[in-house]
Formats: sequence, structure tokens, C-alpha cells
Amino acid sequence: ARPSRDAETALEAATAPRPPPASATSIRNLDCDVEGLRRRFLGQIIPPLGGQVKRAVMEAASPGASPTFSRMSGIQEWKNAVMLFVNVYGEGYKNSFVAGGTEITWFAQPRQWEGTPVVQRLVNADGGDVAAVGGAEAAHFDETPV
Repeated sequence: ARPSRDAETALEAATAPRPPPASATSIRNLDCDVEGLRRRFLGQIIPPLGGQVKRAVMEAASPGASPTFSRMSGIQEWKNAVMLFVNVYGEGYKNSFVAGGTEITWFAQPRQWEGTPVVQRLVNADGGDVAAVGGAEAAHFDETPV
């Protein structure tokens, strides 16, 4: 059966390149300081900023700028990187640590799927690969630049 016109329109909107953000402080215009995060915070807790954990992480990733970003999204797309904020505890979360804590499962929001630009950016990153695991697709990344 052919997809409905609404489904085709939604697919086109989801996969169309996004226009550049208008704000100079948008994280899509800024480089994430990946090396600085690794050096200062790997294995450490980043203290909340005014009670906001995600804000504290985003500020730490962008020294010298107060970045603008979507507080509600678990996918934060920088100019040079993509950050995933993954819930692993609590009711309703399917994400979990596996392989002795060296890997994590991640289930995206329903509006993010394999055809959306940011997921394609992740899947096609250097060092990323997608394989069938137990009848489902699994992507693997080794801390690679996106």
C-alpha cells in the first residue's frame, strides 16, 4: 500500500536538511569542547547549575559561551558533535547498560528514527556501524567525531 499524503509530507519534513539556526549561540553553530570534557570530566559528575544538570553539561561543553539548546531533547546537535542524554533509571525507560557496562542501549524519541538527519549523522559517523543483533538493528560507536 502506498503511504498517505500526510505520511509522505511528514517523511519529507523529517528528512529535509534543517536551515542554519538564527542564533549565534545555538549549539548547531558552536563547537563542543569534546577534548575539554574528556580531560576535565571523564568519570566525574558535573555539578548541576542552579539545579539543572543538562544546562551544566552544555555550559561545560562550551567554555566562553552560554549556548542555547532544546532543554527537552535528549539529542543535542553541535556543529562538530552530537550529545545523547540517556535516561537509564526509572519507570518507562528501556535504556540500559550492557556488556559489563561498556555499552548502552538507547531508544530515541518517536520523532527520531533512522531516516532523520541527526540519526543519519550518528549512523554514518566515522567508526560507527550498524548490524543486526537478535533480529533488531544495533549501532555501535567508538567515541568518534561526528
